[in-house]
Amino acid sequence: MSIRRWFLVAVLLGPGTAFGYTGNELLADCKDRHAATLCLGFVSGAAEGFDLGFQVGFRRGAIQVPQREANMMYCMPDGVTTVQGKDIVVQWLERNPKERHKSAVVLVLKALEEAYPCK
Repeated sequence: MSIRRWFLVAVLLGPGTAFGYTGNELLADCKDRHAATLCLGFVSGAAEGFDLGFQVGFRRGAIQVPQREANMMYCMPDGVTTVQGKDIVVQWLERNPKERHKSAVVLVLKALEEAYPCK
């Protein structure tokens, strides 16, 4: 398969796969020792993706937003590890079973927002 076709497959499957991945599936993967790497990667990727997206938006709108935390969903302190982030997400998912059918990306951000609110 050509590189162009692989790229098309990635574009077509990537977002649908990420947004179709629910909190139920994430929790199951986080509890399955064979899928632990997937769980850690997903939580880390969601958090880092949000942070990168916010920073790009912040740079573009720096005149309108006087401080970085003004619109942040969460403010994670320095030194928090990926494993800690995963643990926070797993605990949140266990405490909120009625939310688990929703997008895992959204739920990761909700869990981090609850654990590390900006002050």
